[in-house]
Amino acid sequence: MSKQTHIVRKAMLSDAQAIADMAREVFVKTFGHSTSEENVNNYLKENYSTEAMAKHLQHPDHETLVAVDAGGRIRGYGTLRKNVREPCLDDVPDKIELLRLYVDASALGRGIGGSIARALEDLAREQGFKNMWLGVWEGNYNSQKVYEKWGYKRVGEHIFYLGDEAQTDWILLKALINDG
Repeated sequence: MSKQTHIVRKAMLSDAQAIADMAREVFVKTFGHSTSEENVNNYLKENYSTEAMAKHLQHPDHETLVAVDAGGRIRGYGTLRKNVREPCLDDVPDKIELLRLYVDASALGRGIGGSIARALEDLAREQGFKNMWLGVWEGNYNSQKVYEKWGYKRVGEHIFYLGDEAQTDWILLKALINDG
């Protein structure tokens, strides 16, 4: 078993710039080829500027965790979002959205995404949620495989607008069974 190279903790407002910087890099690497440069740049400005990330971290319906390496560098983050409706899940009780889960490309394969996901699942359980869902772009095959490995099942889809381009996201759902 490999030695853990990071800790997972609650994100702080002072993390906003580091999270935003890492998220921009991940977003461009993962989705930059899927739409126009204008759409990407607008999305980055709206969602991953330091100011936008600070608002994200302060939003009352968001809970964000970060993975920090031994040198103090943020290597990944994940956010839960409460009080959002997804039509294909209307009959699913006690659900929460895994809004984002990003890992720095240079840190992939170190268990960081899994650590953040487990910590978010624990947090959701502590708050009484029994199901977790997420949207994953239909062309993001690597993430789809990871989520399937973690027990998520495809239950629907919705349209996600990246600027003026409609893209299909798969809706994945996982029951948060208490393993303890």
